Amino acid sequence: MIGEFSARVPKDEQGWLAERKQARFCEPKELIYTFRLLTRCSLQLRSLDIGNKPDDEASILDVLGDYRVFANALAAHRTYATQISYYSTLVFICLCIIALRAGAELGAVEDHLRDYLTEQQGKKCEAEGTYLSQLRTAALWPLKRMDELYRKGLKHRAWEVILHCMAS
Repeated sequence: MIGEFSARVPKDEQGWLAERKQARFCEPKELIYTFRLLTRCSLQLRSLDIGNKPDDEASILDVLGDYRVFANALAAHRTYATQISYYSTLVFICLCIIALRAGAELGAVEDHLRDYLTEQQGKKCEAEGTYLSQLRTAALWPLKRMDELYRKGLKHRAWEVILHCMAS
């Protein structure tokens, strides 16, 4: 476990910069937002339905209990965001297929796909057409499973099964 952790630690300034970019901690605005989020001073917390931070008269136990609720809400939000991110990747790749079937130029669609993969991986994607074609074909597998599940009686739950059970 420590070896895995150590392997993920950047070894040079370029590695640190890449890690910051991927985590969206490069710009002062992003750093301030993160600080405000962690100190419960952000108005954007309202979307997590966790209420207001404790007032100045709160006891340390009130603060402790409040931060527990906050941290748990973020963990639940992480699970939600992760699953939505995986599902949106599937949707994006399927949109690439639709664009091709609608007559878009193959090179332009593949450039969009490479740009997407570059941002997701944090390094320039140099994938060739064969790999990108295989990726588009692989995206059809969960769609076929959804269609099968729908026809077998799951109806609207068919897409939900994929959303909840999908891995990266």
